[in-house]
Amino acid sequence: MNTRRRAAALAGALAATAALTAAPAQAILPPADGTYAFSMAGSPGTIWTMQTLCSQPSGTRIQSDYTDIDIQSMGCDLLVAAKPAEPMGRANRLVSFDQRFKLTGGLWTANFTSPEGAECPGGGYAPTTETYSFTENGLTGTHRRVTPEQCGLPASIEKTPFTLAFLAPLDPPVINRFPMQCNYLAGRPSICS
Repeated sequence: MNTRRRAAALAGALAATAALTAAPAQAILPPADGTYAFSMAGSPGTIWTMQTLCSQPSGTRIQSDYTDIDIQSMGCDLLVAAKPAEPMGRANRLVSFDQRFKLTGGLWTANFTSPEGAECPGGGYAPTTETYSFTENGLTGTHRRVTPEQCGLPASIEKTPFTLAFLAPLDPPVINRFPMQCNYLAGRPSICS
């Protein structure tokens, strides 16, 4: 019995040591504010204009938390305006949107409904759920379109990779990424100015 307990204690200690000495997680930063060229097979060329807007992590955190990128990113929204070169036509309308991307599972992600996402066999269109997710460092991502069973179409999920290439910074540049300063008081609503 003692040998088993010692072996279990040793295995537990080794696992705890490995967890403590593992490399720290990579900070997930918002991409640089600016314009980007969006490229995806089968889609028209589109320009994404991105700007990050963050709120103060919490008025009750210790001062060093305010410089922690992971904590700062938790309170950030990435505002994306996607506009194709030509606004006319269904294909161009499918890639045109204004959305707030949130950090979800390590990816900047937005979900929304596209009223013309699927073309019905008998004519007309049916709504689809669109999801765009991308990394901040390589600016590579995946577009997922979910079509429920409707108007004669079977349910389906399409996944298509895409890339974003930085074109230029915003003009004028963003001066204050943290415009809201909030003071969270216990038992009271937050006070933001």
